[in-house]
Amino acid sequence: DREAPPALPATAAPTLTQRVAADDVSFILATFVDLNGKPCAKLVPAQAVEMLETEGVGFAGYAAGGSPDRAQAHFGARESHRRFAAALEEAFALRQELRNLPQPGTLVCRCEDVTMERVRACAGWREAKLHTRCGMGPCQGRICGGAVEFLLGWQSESVRPPILPVRVRSMTE
Repeated sequence: DREAPPALPATAAPTLTQRVAADDVSFILATFVDLNGKPCAKLVPAQAVEMLETEGVGFAGYAAGGSPDRAQAHFGARESHRRFAAALEEAFALRQELRNLPQPGTLVCRCEDVTMERVRACAGWREAKLHTRCGMGPCQGRICGGAVEFLLGWQSESVRPPILPVRVRSMTE
């Protein structure tokens, strides 16, 4: 009883947004490599595909694929998203007095049951990981990392680069 999806124009290659609408897709699995070379994937709801095109896969794909003019077309939308993100960051910034809130027994890393007392005894992220396993649990520091960064001012260690560099051209052949 479902309606037929809208027909795609025959003249131009469809955008991802158009394909999602035409194929009645609910989610997109977006795979990408972050700036540190770490492979990542996200399940993106169909409603957010337009933003994915402007801020993520479409923009980067055009730039890397030798179509800088198509990438340039997305710069305005990207800048708009960045301004909105900066406004959110400013509006919801944590207050400095929250740094004094945790007690010695407060759990900082839920995955590995690491308390604030144990983390404070370390000199930095690397030592905390080695001695307490903070940031080494199933979430890989995605929960406790931001908290430790805010509470102690530690910056996370950089992610290791890929073992072997690969040319973009090699991936398209």
